[in-house]
Amino acid sequence: MHYKTATAWIFAVLVLSVVLMMLYPTGLVIGLGMFLVPVLLLVQTVIVLRSSERSEKTFSDGHWYEDREKQS
Repeated sequence: MHYKTATAWIFAVLVLSVVLMMLYPTGLVIGLGMFLVPVLLLVQTVIVLRSSERSEKTFSDGHWYEDREKQS
């Protein structure tokens, strides 16, 4: 699975779990959320950091603002 698809699914599950914790604040839902949210955030971080996609932009130290203006 492509990392962008995986991160989109993880984001959707994170939002759903937070919404469920707000709508149904039972012990079970809060407990699952306390486990699920940090684990999914950690998984998302690992997926993004291990992705092989690199940015095509190159910003030299003194010219980053000028490089941005050329694209507009």
